[in-house]
Amino acid sequence: MLNHWYVSKPVGHEGSERQVDGVQFKNQYKDQFHRNEDDMFELDLMIETNRSAQHKLELFLQSCTSLPHSSHENDPQNTNTQEATQKFDLPQVEKRCITRLFGSSGKKVWSLLQKSPLHVIPIILKRLYEKEKEWENLRSEMKPTWQTEAATYYYKAHDYCFTVFKSFEEKRLLPKS
Repeated sequence: MLNHWYVSKPVGHEGSERQVDGVQFKNQYKDQFHRNEDDMFELDLMIETNRSAQHKLELFLQSCTSLPHSSHENDPQNTNTQEATQKFDLPQVEKRCITRLFGSSGKKVWSLLQKSPLHVIPIILKRLYEKEKEWENLRSEMKPTWQTEAATYYYKAHDYCFTVFKSFEEKRLLPKS
């Protein structure tokens, strides 16, 4: 089952350390390999949540613009638009995406979005498109680096026995004083 709402990362020994006779052996290659995977995952996650927020905002904007308007466009009593803005709600993931996008003023932007979504959504969409382009460029720049590092560290990360064997052999072969 895929969980779209909660991401859990265990804390503690995650396989990058091996314990033999009470001594821990840390595999630096496995740590670097996992760091690269985490970086790729984080960037992919940010891009996908950004796209999801774009999609939801575009759908809402289209539904509001396709509503029949009253005879006066700027009439505050336009009930169709008022009903649509009252129904405006985004899932928590997209809320966090928008607040993260605007940094320290993210909560202010979110409150403005709640008050008058039809005026704020085009501004937010423009910013979402800019960030998507920036993150896609970053991904394309980093992809060759990640691939070469993954190829370099893959076999070294899985050869955890080497460090254990080497340390035990050194202790066994060195003459005792």
